[in-house]
Amino acid sequence: MSLRLTLAAVAATLAFAAPAFAQDAAPAAPAAAAAPAKTPSPAEVEMEAKAEAFQGRMESLQAELSVVVDGPDGGDEAKRLADADVILARYQPDFDAFATTFEGFLDTQLAAATDDAERQELTTARAKIGPAIRGISPQIRLAVQQAIAAKAAAPAATVVATPN
Repeated sequence: MSLRLTLAAVAATLAFAAPAFAQDAAPAAPAAAAAPAKTPSPAEVEMEAKAEAFQGRMESLQAELSVVVDGPDGGDEAKRLADADVILARYQPDFDAFATTFEGFLDTQLAAATDDAERQELTTARAKIGPAIRGISPQIRLAVQQAIAAKAAAPAATVVATPN
């Protein structure tokens, strides 16, 4: 079912959105189970395109936050975190809009569902995905805060010259 692929794409996006700043990498999202090939509906194609666009925004977010985290040593931790907060605030409307779009997509799919198991799957997904997407920002902030603290705590690299 193409919806499974869309849900897998969103799960991967959510995993990606918890940036690589965290010291312990989160486990990879499980791969979607192979399903018989089915031509996706226009709504599914549109949702997949929106998920890809959202992932592109998350890549931009990660690039901006990397600059904050990986900035020159000796930076003020509080200022770096404040800079990250400004960046995250700029992206929160993207989280909110994508969550609303995805919930609308699921509502449409739910209205068209004829199978009880599919309705249950869609209902469960609807209840979890919107709040998860809207909650990305605090998760990223915590990861950035931890990365900034880890970088500040790391001993300064010293170059030891060896005589020739």
